[in-house]
Amino acid sequence: MSNLQLFAQTGKKIIGVAANYRALLKVLKKDVPKEPGIFIKPSTSYITEGKQIMIPKGFSVNEEVELGIIIGKKAKHVSREEAMRYVGGYCVALDMTATCRLVGN
Repeated sequence: MSNLQLFAQTGKKIIGVAANYRALLKVLKKDVPKEPGIFIKPSTSYITEGKQIMIPKGFSVNEEVELGIIIGKKAKHVSREEAMRYVGGYCVALDMTATCRLVGN
């Protein structure tokens, strides 16, 4: 089995891009940002098929299914023209945002 097949066990971080889905921005009546919003999720966020997702009591969750891109080798300051040389594969990604609901009253 290759390292790419084990990315959920060996991956170091998850990098996401926020507000890049133009159709959703239009529905939300928000402008397309001039620069993408970048965020990082910890590697403890990886979950594989068949594993249960635990949502803490008192939280509601919004979710989006995304295309995940697995970077196959170390990269830094890669040009747009060279970027595809670093793509090792693809996966399904479930982007979940939890919001705490006030309990009581």
